[in-house]
Amino acid sequence: MRKATDELRKTHRVIQKVLESLEPGTARFADTATALHRTLRAHAALQDNVLAPALRKRSLIGVPYLDDTEQDHLSFHRLTAALLESAARSRPDIDTDVQNLRTRVEEHLRKESRVLYPYAEGILDGDTLYQLGNDMVHYRHPAGEHVKI
Repeated sequence: MRKATDELRKTHRVIQKVLESLEPGTARFADTATALHRTLRAHAALQDNVLAPALRKRSLIGVPYLDDTEQDHLSFHRLTAALLESAARSRPDIDTDVQNLRTRVEEHLRKESRVLYPYAEGILDGDTLYQLGNDMVHYRHPAGEHVKI
């Protein structure tokens, strides 16, 4: 069993690998964009629905930051959905869209790793972090699907 922050760091590594392989014009671009969309969605579900509520109960200081990360997650959902649509139409400016998405996601992951997760580890005790990690392993999205990366 791992701490919730370790589970989320694991999702970061998966997202990073998928981002690295996201190359417009390749035969697997649509498949890779789909994988990125699903992976970002799973990461957001785990963080926003498991870790964030525990943090919101313990601290008011982190609430605006949590709101910002949740907004980023919604934005990434919209951007990857648009990217999938663009892939189907072979838009010429898709390279710019991919680079913009890559830059935004990488910055977001850095902020979470450097700010949010150390913050969570500072205000949540070890037992809580491990319980939340276990909750993440068994988490089912409200739509009923099991979230796994």
